[in-house]
Amino acid sequence: MKYFKKSLKKIHDLTVENHTFYAYFRTGSSFMDNDYFLRKTYKDIIQDDLMLLSFDSKISTFYDYLMAQMVTAGILTKYFEGRIDQIQYNTVV
Repeated sequence: MKYFKKSLKKIHDLTVENHTFYAYFRTGSSFMDNDYFLRKTYKDIIQDDLMLLSFDSKISTFYDYLMAQMVTAGILTKYFEGRIDQIQYNTVV
């Protein structure tokens, strides 16, 4: 239970830290796609995430990576919440 709650907190923190992009993604907007998803020529795109050390700006953008994190976060949230419910209500699937 502790692991699932801690994981949900990390997901929540990710969405709070990136609230503008998260809202853009969740609403299905596309008006900023050129800014978010077109590759740029600058090299200073690595932010605070160590996973981006292997980031290749010739292939993708930072927001491609962030979008993948957001999609994964949604899937994991459903899974973690389901597991918490199973533990709380003592059900087995």
